[in-house]
This record gives sequence, structure tokens and C-alpha cells, in this order.
Amino acid sequence: MRGDGVLWASCRGRLARIDLKTDAIQATAAPGGLPVALGSAIWVAGPSAITEVAAKTGTVISKQQFKGAYFQSLVAADGSLWAFDANRVQVLRLQPS
Repeated sequence: MRGDGVLWASCRGRLARIDLKTDAIQATAAPGGLPVALGSAIWVAGPSAITEVAAKTGTVISKQQFKGAYFQSLVAADGSLWAFDANRVQVLRLQPS
């Protein structure tokens, strides 16, 4: 996930912020997974949770657990997050506030 001179990626089980000018890598406290940008946040889908991370600081803002879910993809479109839950074979739509 790229934006504002920064690349967001999962690295060794954590969300990492990579500065494209300096190549500096900064691990965050957020769990790794599938990152997407929406609004002023980075959203990360892990196996059974979706975590909101502040794009400017890398700080975890919120984490929502989904019992029994297994997310295999996460997309931002039309102001919403769309997550595919492979266990239930369904797409969830989340509308961040």
C-alpha cells in the first residue's frame, strides 16, 4: 500500500512503514496482514480481525474482532472497506466513521 511517500507492508508479523525517500523501515505495534488505505488511516485485515492504524503515526486506533472469520482479502472502495471471509464464503462491508 503506497501513499504520501510511504509504503505500508506486512513484515515479520507486523505492519511496517517504509519511507520511500530514505528506505527507512519502521515496524509498528499493529499486527501484519492485508493493508489498505482509507481516509486518514491504514486498515489491516488479519485472520479474524481488522485493525485501524493512524497513517501519520503508525499507532493502533482500533481493532475489531470477528469470531470464526478468516479474512483473505481487504479492499477499500466507495468509502467502505470490503473484506472476504473465506470461512463463511461471504463479503463483509464495513463503513468506518
